Amino acid sequence: MNFKNKYTIMFIAILIFAIAIRAYFFFITQNQVPFWDELEFLNHAKHIVYNTPDTGWLEIRPIIFPLLLSAFYFWGIGIIGVKVLWLLISILGIFLVYLVGKKLFDEKVALIATAIYSVFYLDIFYAMRMLVDMPSAVISLFVVYCMLNRDKKIFALLMFPVLAFGILLKFNLAVMLPIIFSYLILTEGFSFMKLKKFWASIGLGFLVALPYFIYSFNKWGNPLYSFIGASVKAPRYESISSVFMQYITYFPNYIYTVFLVLFFIGAIILLKIFLIPELIRKEKELKSKLLIILWVIITFVGFGVLVNHFEDRYIITVFPAIFYTIGLGFRFIYSVIAKYSKIIAIIAVVGLLIFGGLPLAKYTDNVIKSKLTAYSGLKLAGEWIKENSYEKDNIISSAVPQITYYSERATYHYPENGSDFEETIGKYNPKFMVLSIWEKSPDWVYNYPLKYNNSIIPVQAWFQNKEQTQLDTVIYQILQ
Repeated sequence: MNFKNKYTIMFIAILIFAIAIRAYFFFITQNQVPFWDELEFLNHAKHIVYNTPDTGWLEIRPIIFPLLLSAFYFWGIGIIGVKVLWLLISILGIFLVYLVGKKLFDEKVALIATAIYSVFYLDIFYAMRMLVDMPSAVISLFVVYCMLNRDKKIFALLMFPVLAFGILLKFNLAVMLPIIFSYLILTEGFSFMKLKKFWASIGLGFLVALPYFIYSFNKWGNPLYSFIGASVKAPRYESISSVFMQYITYFPNYIYTVFLVLFFIGAIILLKIFLIPELIRKEKELKSKLLIILWVIITFVGFGVLVNHFEDRYIITVFPAIFYTIGLGFRFIYSVIAKYSKIIAIIAVVGLLIFGGLPLAKYTDNVIKSKLTAYSGLKLAGEWIKENSYEKDNIISSAVPQITYYSERATYHYPENGSDFEETIGKYNPKFMVLSIWEKSPDWVYNYPLKYNNSIIPVQAWFQNKEQTQLDTVIYQILQ
């Protein structure tokens, strides 16, 4: 980097700002309680190291993350070590947004995208959570950076092994494969397939994935069992069109009004490449625009088809492309106004960036702080059970991974029908059952303790307010 360059100085300022924001949220979220998905991974990691129960672990989940977590438990670093690592990866993502944007377009577009990404809630929120969404977005950025720099052998070789690791970390990252191949075919034909370094990279990617293939084949007789089970064979809770349309209709909530307008301006600029398709293979910026179009369209369609329900975090990998598109809109606004006055153009860009970024920053702050005390009752319940039970005791709860993690006792779900509860009790011989506002139980469960108050008695409860009028979590002892 040229530290005398004005764009470099602006990037450093944005980077310092981004680090400060993340450090602030890192500090205030140190003691927040993990939620369901986090604790599935954490449970399995503890199970690997300490052989504690891992009830609630869904076997089709990627195994790489709990293996990584288990190393932190083995070294005695635990959750705080993961949080520090995630913070550093998020900061690396800021670098990559800038480097990829600069390579695709120019410093102006890169700076705008980086500034927006610095306050974007999906990156910051999941940097504070022990999930793989934020790291998968950073990995996808690095893969794109490798592809754009594939003329250098090291990046050409790294492209597919890094992507293979990313897919094993989060299967959804496989969406990058059609994006990469579509881009290479449309811009180079099939000439890239003649390169030895391309096949060497694919070979390295296969080697990275090979241990998982062997593990999966030995366990289920299918090297792709988990991947298939988590995608095409996953039960659909909603139709393909419904999931796809939810992402489309929710889209304005990601970026708010100012950036939404600038996104549409940028999208029009992108789509103009189809007016001159014969030049796409010849001009660098047209290739870059094509990549952004593929990145956005394939991601939205892919998640609509392969994912069985909507969650805002699932498409986190597409947002660098979205922000580059917004950056193109900013660049257009600047170029129009700069014809009359560069000072006014700069003021307009800075003003739009502030007015567009403030709602994003405010939402990030709200969504993180609103979850700071969530699930705390379940943590307290699990810890109480650990102190008041034996290792062989079992628990019944709808919060299976949470109670398992904190109590270190095997925990099982309520049956869907109350008529099957006696069979569940006979099968697991549970000592306690837990009810909480944080994980909904079947309707029949809430009346069961009242109906059978001679055999199921409350032994501990936590409330959401000082007046103790709003129950949070209740533990019942099952008398046998």
